[in-house]
Amino acid sequence: MLSKFESYIKDKFPYLLKEKSIVCCSGGVDSIVLFNLMLSVNKNFVVAHCNFKLRSDDSDEDEEFLKKLCKQNSIEFYSKSFDTKKIKETSKSSIQMIARDLRYDFFDEISSRLNIKHILTAHHLNDSLESFLINISRGSGLDGLTGVPMLNGKIKRPLIEFEKRDILEFATNKKLSWREDSSNKSNSYLRNKIRNKIIPEFDELEGNFLKNFRNTLNYLKMSNSLIHQKINELKSELLEYKSINLVCGRYEGYDQRILEIHSDYEISIGQSVVSGGEVPALYLLEALIRKIPDVLGNPESLKSETFTDNKIDYPVYTRPEIFKNKEVPEVLLSGNHQKIDESKNNIDIVSFICLIRFIWIKSHNYILN
Repeated sequence: MLSKFESYIKDKFPYLLKEKSIVCCSGGVDSIVLFNLMLSVNKNFVVAHCNFKLRSDDSDEDEEFLKKLCKQNSIEFYSKSFDTKKIKETSKSSIQMIARDLRYDFFDEISSRLNIKHILTAHHLNDSLESFLINISRGSGLDGLTGVPMLNGKIKRPLIEFEKRDILEFATNKKLSWREDSSNKSNSYLRNKIRNKIIPEFDELEGNFLKNFRNTLNYLKMSNSLIHQKINELKSELLEYKSINLVCGRYEGYDQRILEIHSDYEISIGQSVVSGGEVPALYLLEALIRKIPDVLGNPESLKSETFTDNKIDYPVYTRPEIFKNKEVPEVLLSGNHQKIDESKNNIDIVSFICLIRFIWIKSHNYILN
């Protein structure tokens, strides 16, 4: 794996061979392998770790383990502790999303303080597959089906083309030590269900599943890149106008000659039939105006809306608790925020496996009996 990693770095991230970076470490096998690989190609890095205090003594032991590892290898170590459960009490976001935001805010803080331009995380190909399936389950556009990006601003993911089995094999052969997070074995979270139940089903269906997934991901990325290129070209053109007129047709629309002579763009809101263009125009205005700063009373609302991060919003319930013999789900009345978050991410695993099996078999031109 080391030789492949070196080649990958030279090809995709040549600057990491000379410039200083931040290696983000949880203490798990993925980040420990990234730590050791970076020791081999460029020891000029620091380690950043977040202690979310979610696993009692285990969280503190993770931090101590990494502190000792960095001291042994003469690597600077930076860590920060968070009372994540207390933060959750005043937040509508899930524990996972809170931890994610805290994590990246801390990494960015270290980056700015030390003037380091590169933040390395240990995401790998299996993580991309899990994100792909999660976004399918929630309803996603093309952006959500392109996996975890290799590059995202300061964030670089040098293991994104490697499979989990490669990482485990390297760690075993090198006799590396790492920390195990027991919560990864729990199927209370959607990602864990997909990792522990659904992906093994795929492996049974197709032995080269991850290899085929990598190819599919590349095709989707190319398609997405072309679409965004055209969108950016359109944005650049529109920004040159001081004003824009939305012309709304009625019933059958406009004479084609009018469109050809006078219109700059035809915009569709999708496959729908309405009597006139006024409704689609209002639809377009509403979608755009919400993005203008200070239009919404709470800007945080945008982060949890439908289609944000390529997801569909969850069912909403209000009073009364019983309406026409239909009850509000018991978990939503429990006051247990963790269980409420888990219920939002919960799906019928059997149904989901059957759905994906159907898609997989149909895509291979088999007949589903």
